[in-house]
Amino acid sequence: MTERIYRTALETQNRALRYVDESRERKERGLGFGLDLQRLIPAFSNFPITPVTNGLVTILGYTGNGKTTLTKIIVSEFAKTLVEPNDIIVYINYEESLEELALKDITRLANVKQSKVIRGEITDSEHTQLEAASEVESTKPIWAIADSIYDEGIPEQPNASVITEQLIRIRDEDKKKIRLVVIDYFQLMPLLITNPSREGHRRNATYLQRLGNMLGCPILIASQTNRNPQDRALRVPKLSDAAESSAIEKSSRAVYSVYIPWKDNEELNGKLKINGTEYDITPDMIVIRLIKQKHNPDPLTIVGYIDYDSMRLSLMSSKF
Repeated sequence: MTERIYRTALETQNRALRYVDESRERKERGLGFGLDLQRLIPAFSNFPITPVTNGLVTILGYTGNGKTTLTKIIVSEFAKTLVEPNDIIVYINYEESLEELALKDITRLANVKQSKVIRGEITDSEHTQLEAASEVESTKPIWAIADSIYDEGIPEQPNASVITEQLIRIRDEDKKKIRLVVIDYFQLMPLLITNPSREGHRRNATYLQRLGNMLGCPILIASQTNRNPQDRALRVPKLSDAAESSAIEKSSRAVYSVYIPWKDNEELNGKLKINGTEYDITPDMIVIRLIKQKHNPDPLTIVGYIDYDSMRLSLMSSKF
């Protein structure tokens, strides 16, 4: 006989009040609850962005157009809010190795060029700087799932079912409270069913949505778009540009799209017009569009810039 999954009216209401009390307690202690970008990122503070406490949040982007960068900014800022010793973020990457991910962080923090590390050309002083940066990074509440160059053989990349098993193990055996799960990126996650592939992506999206509900935390996914429309005045991705857009739209509580105008600087003649305002395009400029969120159906466009040294996002108006 399967485990009981129904709840009486009293049990349902008790859980609702428990949720209310936990939210209030975290607020009183100055802690965040869920993925609240309005609170996490100062550039978003004056915009009507609804917090997501559980379920799926998606960031759409063309190749090399800022989706991973924005994801990492969110992870970095979110990690700063986790003050409970057992609170963690789980970062899952299907594209880069564990060592590549860590190397990017410590070389940026130590101000050492990655190319020098790869070529084995670092000095003793730079090695000391990298060790110090590594020690700082090792204290952050961010756990990772990714391939490693030191793994034996070629392990299969984990599908949604295996990811769930690992997260439950972290929760039950390691006694950690998972506050955020990040997946970079969605299309590379192995399909639970492969024929047809569209149905496989739909199953993955639905599975991740339910996983967030079960863990009581947001699942943030970076998702690739199918095309980069060159005939559109504002080339920020639309939901319809996304690979498997219907699956993402139905399952996500919020969807953001990102665009780096510098990629098209020559074609745009160095200018970008958004909501009647013309901006000079710079290498650090980013356009973020909130194209779906619960309780606020109107799209929202934010123009900002990224400080790649500190991995922080600020409003464009604060720079000019």
